[in-house]
Amino acid sequence: MLRRGQGAVSHELISHEHFRGRHGRFAVDALAELDTAALTGLFQELGIELGFDQGLLLHREQRGQDLASALTSAIEHAGGEVRCGIKVLGLSRKRNWTVATSEGQFSAKRVVLALGGPHFPQLGGSEDGLRIARALGHSIEPHSPAVVGLRTREVWPFRLAGLWMECAVALTNGSKKLGESRGLVLFTAGALVGPAIAAVSREVEPALSHGDELLLSLNFYPEQTQSEVATWFFRTLGQHTRKFAPDAMNDMLPRRLAAELCRVAGVDPRWRCDRLDPDQRKRVETQLTDTRLNITGTLGWRAAEATRGGVNVREVDPGTFQSKKQKGLHIVGDLLDVDAPIAAMNVHFALASGWCAGQGL
Repeated sequence: MLRRGQGAVSHELISHEHFRGRHGRFAVDALAELDTAALTGLFQELGIELGFDQGLLLHREQRGQDLASALTSAIEHAGGEVRCGIKVLGLSRKRNWTVATSEGQFSAKRVVLALGGPHFPQLGGSEDGLRIARALGHSIEPHSPAVVGLRTREVWPFRLAGLWMECAVALTNGSKKLGESRGLVLFTAGALVGPAIAAVSREVEPALSHGDELLLSLNFYPEQTQSEVATWFFRTLGQHTRKFAPDAMNDMLPRRLAAELCRVAGVDPRWRCDRLDPDQRKRVETQLTDTRLNITGTLGWRAAEATRGGVNVREVDPGTFQSKKQKGLHIVGDLLDVDAPIAAMNVHFALASGWCAGQGL
């Protein structure tokens, strides 16, 4: 598994079809203007070689800081200036734009608003950008954490910290399916995380805010039919009648997980297979393809890798990212009501929208 900070800037499946928001197709122009090949070429010109690893386009030596340094050097080489540790307080316009900051005011004919969303506040994320955009007349779609881990009412998953499985997951609200995905699910001491969880997480906070009850279903055998799993389970227990159920199931999935699934099904993990009646076997079998968990929330902004919601994209030109309400103002990246289920896709869109704004300038 890849860790944060390794410089992932895109994904092999990058496409506007993966982006969400009220108007997901808004991302089409930017992704076409700076596609994966163009993005790779851009960094190559800056002396950075990118390559794919597990579907992610990243620094070949997995050093994200080198990418940031290369971009900073490019800005300075073009005559720009990078100032760190300065807080943007506000933005106003008379004849020219005035940017109020913690170190005084700056004047400019045009401004690119790229303050990001509220996620990752430990890295500078805040609602300042949304506040400024709203003050300038833009409407803001409700925002909440996305690409983030989920908390459950059940505590047994927390006892499996460090265990991971490839799963199919489905998030439901009663009979309504809110999202589904397939991929890695990682159990931690406080939440479920991983790509499959991140992909459905954007739906959680809005649903819970309306008082909805959310269920997450885990299928530990996404590549097999229920019938195939049932047959495998029947044969496994039949071959190990004298073993404890979790020990027998160790051929199918990790023993720790098997023991917890037995408990969920109301079966004592210290019972031998030959002691289980048909109803108990069926309950355990059901857990293999449909383990249900009550979702109580997300890990919040500090753990989120994207923001759902933001500036209404109907108020922004998709080619130049110039505001339709304020001439000379461009709004890019995570501030916009556009998000994808994979963090690297959101990084690509931020870079592409910034590139288009630069061309528009």
